[in-house]
Amino acid sequence: MKKKSLSLVIFAIVLIVGTLISVFLPMAEERSIDIAPSHDTTYEIQVGYDRENKVAIMETHTATTVKVTDLFEVKRLTAYNYYPNEYAEISSNAISNEHNGEALASKGTLRYVITNIEGINPANGTWEEDLAPYAEYIGDDERLHLTMYLPPMLSACNVFVRVQHEASMGTLTGFDSVKYATTDQELAYDETVIHADGTEGIFLDIPLIVSNRAWSENPIQNGCIVTIHYEAEDGKQVGFVGTPIIGLDEDVRAIVDGGSDFKLITGLLALITFFIFVFVCILKRATAFVPQLVFAVGIMTFVYASMSLVGATASPYLWLAVRSAAVGIFLLGASFTLPTSFAKIPVKYITAVLSLAYTGLAFSVPLVNIASAEAITLAYQIIGVITSLVILGFSIVEILRGKRFDLCINNALSVVLAGYAIFSFYENVNVIYSPFMWLSLIMLGVILVIGFREFILSENRNRQLTANLAAEVELQTRNMRAIIDERERILQFVSHDMKKPLSSARTYLSILRQREKSEEQLKTIDIIEAKVADLHENLSTVSDYAKRKYVAETPVNIAVDEILNTVYTELSPDAEANGIVMEFSAKRSCAFAKPDALKSVLQNLVLNAIEHADCSKIWLRAYRKFDKCVITVTDNGKGFGDKDVFRPYYSGNDGEENIGLGLYICKSHIEVMNGTLAYEYTDHKLIFTITLPIA
Repeated sequence: MKKKSLSLVIFAIVLIVGTLISVFLPMAEERSIDIAPSHDTTYEIQVGYDRENKVAIMETHTATTVKVTDLFEVKRLTAYNYYPNEYAEISSNAISNEHNGEALASKGTLRYVITNIEGINPANGTWEEDLAPYAEYIGDDERLHLTMYLPPMLSACNVFVRVQHEASMGTLTGFDSVKYATTDQELAYDETVIHADGTEGIFLDIPLIVSNRAWSENPIQNGCIVTIHYEAEDGKQVGFVGTPIIGLDEDVRAIVDGGSDFKLITGLLALITFFIFVFVCILKRATAFVPQLVFAVGIMTFVYASMSLVGATASPYLWLAVRSAAVGIFLLGASFTLPTSFAKIPVKYITAVLSLAYTGLAFSVPLVNIASAEAITLAYQIIGVITSLVILGFSIVEILRGKRFDLCINNALSVVLAGYAIFSFYENVNVIYSPFMWLSLIMLGVILVIGFREFILSENRNRQLTANLAAEVELQTRNMRAIIDERERILQFVSHDMKKPLSSARTYLSILRQREKSEEQLKTIDIIEAKVADLHENLSTVSDYAKRKYVAETPVNIAVDEILNTVYTELSPDAEANGIVMEFSAKRSCAFAKPDALKSVLQNLVLNAIEHADCSKIWLRAYRKFDKCVITVTDNGKGFGDKDVFRPYYSGNDGEENIGLGLYICKSHIEVMNGTLAYEYTDHKLIFTITLPIA
């Protein structure tokens, strides 16, 4: 009971910690990267000239601006001037904030205005002193440089700094960006140009001139204007996937590049974890760890979609859809840990279906128009809440039933991720503060701990099993040696002690032959003497078998060609004495075998051919075939016909009873070496074939 209580406490702690991360990390980011203060700047521009009164005709405008002096630390840039359903002229300084605060239309213009240093003027006579506090930010070109990072803009845009075209993502309907930047917009319109999606996060250099030769009292003309013409697919989501930031170059890049590195590391960890658990599932031959695989897939999906979204892509809505669907994958993984049924209700399958429904609906939201997206969003939010509550409740039930709590921890994190995605998800400026990324990392940590735990437990079990098997092998080896020794003593006793009465019998038969005069009785005595001689020979074979202890011999790597050469050298004289020619041919080959036993078998086969085959030629050959070493002993003698010569007590003489043991013992020796011994008679040749494991 204490163990279950502790598991519940840990589960609750993980749930609380995950919730705190999802709440406080965004708050920490807001404190770390403030919003750039915005100002309503009123200014006048000349729109004509009254020749009669000889005065310039001025217009007064109010623009939303930010001051460069507020931007030496990285700030979030939320203040802009908005022009719905039109592309403002690039060269115009007539900027108005009339439509600020409105929801973005499917196309329009955003203009960011960064005003120059205030309170200084070449006419004051204190120019150098006034610039001194900002000297470290001013380059040799007499410009103060900032860097603005624009996150991906849905779903196509042209970007201009002052009147210079800086970047194009996708294609705006009817406009070639470069022509539009330098000519009247009516002349630049081209009906053959159609909309094409394209997004990418980009860095912009924001230069502000601080030369006393080019100073203007007009805050707009003296500052820097960033103009963005955008166009989204008709009726779909509009705006940045994130928030623009501005500041000193190295600081801005550190935030963006650090976030990219964070995503990359998390993605690589997820990929490694996935393959580790593929191996664990195969090793364990179980499905208990499939949920961890699914969690890893969910993390990889989210990270890869996020990286694709901020990179150059022609499918921004698709990657938004994939990223949104990743939460459903987490819920699906958690559903696989639930009981198959509870009170006859198929809990696991119902939750899995709900998770898949959430995944499908979340995936579809970025792909449909905004009106439909609202209804679909409400539907998947309801399904997500229900699914999360079911997962949370039954995870607690499973822990109380005694299920390993480490397999349920990621369920708590999945519920927190779903809650964050449903109710409070927003695009982080600095990914280091992303609750989604940190919760994913914690989830990966849990998965890896589970994986390493399984490896350690498996290794410990394997070590214990190996130790037990080694002890068992040692015990069985001792028992086997005792059996072999006992058998050898019996064989030696039988072969040695039974030879004595046979010798006496042969003596008495010899005496009886001398006394017997009847031809019939002498024939009977001849038969008895032949049988006694065969029996004596078999006992000699058994005695030799027992004496050499071939069964107990340890197999080693041997050079087969050398053993064949030895047999050839030793038995060639016997063959020649019987008018038989021996030939030897062996390629360099090695086998894992018992050398003495193999030599005995080869000698037996050759001697059998010399003594009983009525042959004129014997061939010895060895070669390698695939993963086997093959040895053949061939003679051109009379063969055996269709008889099984390996059965005990076989004799090649059909006129006698079968009492031979030699080939039977040969076959036994080869089989003990994990080899085979077979024969065939073809083309008037008897071929014995030995196969042994290659070394």
